[in-house]
Amino acid sequence: MSSGKYREDRKREWEKAHVQRVLDYYNEHHGTNIVIVGKAEQVYPELAGQRRWDWVCRDGNTGAEIAVEITNLADELIEQIDRELWRILVQVRDEVFGRLPGVFILFADVPEKPLLLTQGRKRLFKETLKDCVCEASSKLKTKQEEDLTSQINKRMSPQVFKAPKLGLKKFDDEGSRLVVISSHAFWGSRLEGTDFDDFRSLVRQKNSQLGRAEERKAFLIIAEEGYRMAGANAIVDAFKRLAPSDYCHIDRVYRVEGSTVEHIPLPQNSFTDEK
Repeated sequence: MSSGKYREDRKREWEKAHVQRVLDYYNEHHGTNIVIVGKAEQVYPELAGQRRWDWVCRDGNTGAEIAVEITNLADELIEQIDRELWRILVQVRDEVFGRLPGVFILFADVPEKPLLLTQGRKRLFKETLKDCVCEASSKLKTKQEEDLTSQINKRMSPQVFKAPKLGLKKFDDEGSRLVVISSHAFWGSRLEGTDFDDFRSLVRQKNSQLGRAEERKAFLIIAEEGYRMAGANAIVDAFKRLAPSDYCHIDRVYRVEGSTVEHIPLPQNSFTDEK
């Protein structure tokens, strides 16, 4: 199987699982029997290659069809940066195992921009980080923490490379290992500035695609995975600041995070009875 086909299959399974969670939630709250029929381009081959909604669902009791569009708010660039940084952190973790005087936690904030490192500089960054971890670990007492960012920048050329924010904390005197944690700032309680602009563009795009479903009831599913997240209240507030035309073809919006499904009531929409 080609890598492209593998990614496509994984994306389809990811979408299907999230759609099913929402249908389970909806059926439970409304006493319906809506099931997944398939991808829109498979159910309607004439739509292949055209702008369309993602999934076709149907109520087994009434035969009514539902068009479903699903999107992930994760920033693909941030996800890629995190994977690159994570590989380096894991290498450091494995190479210092058994060499540290206790259990330590290495915190890394995922940067907004790619590290832009050649293979040689990746190795240098890894070795520099490893040296800084070993040196700091010999001085730290339990519960103490040290910033490693400035030390790494001093040892590497700041004109070429700026280290992400890195910190080391001693967790326990017993044992000898390193725990690595990478994190990124999540969207706050309100979508503002470019975050709101991006959200509005996203909703407009999905609204346009669901508009192709014509008279069918249309669901938008917003999945929360990765680093770009917004709580239900932030999404509700953002919809209040959109023009009704931005979401005029969308009947219901749902936020999915893990196994949790939340209904997002729309301001200009009669479907606001769901709790």
